[in-house]
Amino acid sequence: MFNQSQNKRVKDSMERLSLALFDLMKTYSYAEINIRQLCAAAGVTRRTFYRSFETKDDIIDYIIYSRLYYSWDYEKAQSFEETILSFYRFWATRKNDLQIFEQQHIFYILTDKIAKYFEMNSVLASLITEQNDIMTFGAYFWAAFLASMIKTLEVWSSRDFKETPEQLTRMTINGFRCFKNV
Repeated sequence: MFNQSQNKRVKDSMERLSLALFDLMKTYSYAEINIRQLCAAAGVTRRTFYRSFETKDDIIDYIIYSRLYYSWDYEKAQSFEETILSFYRFWATRKNDLQIFEQQHIFYILTDKIAKYFEMNSVLASLITEQNDIMTFGAYFWAAFLASMIKTLEVWSSRDFKETPEQLTRMTINGFRCFKNV
């Protein structure tokens, strides 16, 4: 959980901590980075850290929230395909973040944290409710869909972003059609 205050000083501290985390991950593994080290790199106190975050993972959540939720144009998308394309286009502008997630082997954190932001997307949420037995299959569909989207980002990063967002969207749509028709 992270502090959602709109106070400029709080937001500034949170941004400094997130930038410090990414800077430290260029030198240290995610597991090696501790709160004391992170605070020193960000120029904030441990007290400031704990006012804003409970754990390091919460910084990743904040990064996803502050970048994805406010920058991803998913609200403009009118279809499943447009939503997926806007998602990949968003990440095409954040390739450095994806490379760090890959190098640090922390895509699992991305999967955990991004799920709640996908659920806010009305186009994606409507796909789940179209399932015949939402209580039985909706949760499985959602988990499989989300895992495949994040794994696609991970593979894309490992392949040095050879495909375009449009190509990734076509692959995702084709995979979804196969899944839905099985």
